[in-house]
Amino acid sequence: MTQPPPLKETARQLEIRSKPKPATRINRKLLLAGAGLGALGLFAAATVALAPPRPSEPAPQAELLATGKRKPDGFS
Repeated sequence: MTQPPPLKETARQLEIRSKPKPATRINRKLLLAGAGLGALGLFAAATVALAPPRPSEPAPQAELLATGKRKPDGFS
């Protein structure tokens, strides 16, 4: 009788999948720094969005009370 082919050779012929990609490792400090910057950006955007509008130059204030002495219109 003939001997079967070696197991490694048979396994190589039947291999279907390619080798898996290596996992990407992310540094914990880098991840925390990115999350902190993202939170800071959201806080800054919310602060700018919720700030009340300000005029570029203040409008001159008009006098509300008359300071001169004159007779009222009803007594003339």
